[in-house]
Amino acid sequence: MIDSPPGTGDEPLTVAQTISDAKALIVTTPQEISLADVRKSINFCRQVKMEILGLVENMSGLKCPYCGETIDVFKSRGGQETAIKENLRLLATLPFALEVVKGGDAGDISLLDNEGLLIVQEFNKMVDEIVKLTELTTRSMRDNQIRSPQAN
Repeated sequence: MIDSPPGTGDEPLTVAQTISDAKALIVTTPQEISLADVRKSINFCRQVKMEILGLVENMSGLKCPYCGETIDVFKSRGGQETAIKENLRLLATLPFALEVVKGGDAGDISLLDNEGLLIVQEFNKMVDEIVKLTELTTRSMRDNQIRSPQAN
């Protein structure tokens, strides 16, 4: 797994040129400034023929610790709308979780074992879907190689 900055800079280009079967997971936040970069990344992946597994909307709403209502800090539904427009899977909508921020700052990520947290549930569903997608792709590539072996 290679985490690269958004857009079309040297890092994604190097990955595309050196790892022929690399796949992209596009991560965004719901606001337009992030979505503009994501659209560039999507177009880049399509130009270099890199498979896009799907789109993830990160920091999608914050549950108020006092009243329990969701606050759309960075707008809402930007990832979902972009996934629809770009004909991509929306793999997850991950909420902004104060517990994760506090745990990360304290060097304690044990809360990620808490299956009751919404972010943990959503993250685990996303990972399961990515595993399924990559297994399907790997199986399909293997089947194609068996059907049409390269000549020596």
